[in-house]
Amino acid sequence: MLMISIIFILIYTWIVYPGTMFVLAKLRKNQPFTVSAKGSIHQSPSSLTIIIPAHNCETTIAKKILNCLSLRHSESSKIIVISDGSSDRTCDIVRQSTSNQVELIELKERSGKSHAQNVAIEQAVSDFILLTDVDSDLREDALEILFDAYMKYPRTGCVGGKISFNRPNLLQRLYWRFENGLRSAESIAGSLVSISGAAILMKREHFKLLDKDTGDDMVIPLDLKLDQGLRSIYTDTAIVNDQLASKSMDIFNSRRRITSRNCLAISRRKRLLNPLRFPLTSITLLSHKLLRWLTPIFGIILAVLVLTKIEWQPLPVAGIAVIVLFAYLFIPQVKVFLAETFGLIAGIADFIRGRTPTYY
Repeated sequence: MLMISIIFILIYTWIVYPGTMFVLAKLRKNQPFTVSAKGSIHQSPSSLTIIIPAHNCETTIAKKILNCLSLRHSESSKIIVISDGSSDRTCDIVRQSTSNQVELIELKERSGKSHAQNVAIEQAVSDFILLTDVDSDLREDALEILFDAYMKYPRTGCVGGKISFNRPNLLQRLYWRFENGLRSAESIAGSLVSISGAAILMKREHFKLLDKDTGDDMVIPLDLKLDQGLRSIYTDTAIVNDQLASKSMDIFNSRRRITSRNCLAISRRKRLLNPLRFPLTSITLLSHKLLRWLTPIFGIILAVLVLTKIEWQPLPVAGIAVIVLFAYLFIPQVKVFLAETFGLIAGIADFIRGRTPTYY
């Protein structure tokens, strides 16, 4: 019975729920919901502040500033680089910028990305803010597409773009194609609960101070829905180039941190899990987030149940062990998969034990 239940949960999480969302997206009369470059209205924000949190980014900050200055309709925008306790040349490089659009805020002690964003936004005086990461590279038309999407649809709280990773392996490429398609469907349904922190456009008046121990990519959409009844939008034509971690330990630590802080973010907003008040949002949180995070644990339990029913012989066991070891050592996709899997498990364990990342 336990085995059947786990198989049903896995099928629901990875096939039934996504399939339902894709069908729902197709049935919506206002489809396509995501904004394309063709037919955009190409308005520009009346006033905009681009917020860039930075910690020891001397090798990338100059390129990031140039990238923001090159965006269409950014001519009158303000760019705030907020240094989160940097101890390298990050602040010196920002001061050397010849553009009067660039402003530096220097925090002497490191307090984390979310705190830095809070400080910067409190000092911004613009109507709109664009949150972006120092390692992300926005395509030239990304800002105007994000703003077009914001203006086109009512009750919009924030808009996020599509992340394009450099040199992903096959598994990563397949996963992100699936993930981006699902986010697009959830955006159409009005149940999107997370967008990439690499590019988030929103009105300053809608911003709520972020928790210091959680991130922006899930907290902002959840707070907009919970406090103001506003929806979050995903647009697949606002392209943001980003880097995937390549080392197994970096992948493990990143997934562990993300899972832990997102579990914490949901636990503080558990009212959104009430299907009577938030029917679609609660289903998305349960299906796209909570059950998916539990997939590795369900998979391990299922594997144990299967193995206990097999009569093992020494030679086959040794052969399987050699194959697994070879795959781990010589197939990069296997390393990435295992690092992601055990990072998820470690993140859930950290949340249960009350351990959260000091900085984000």
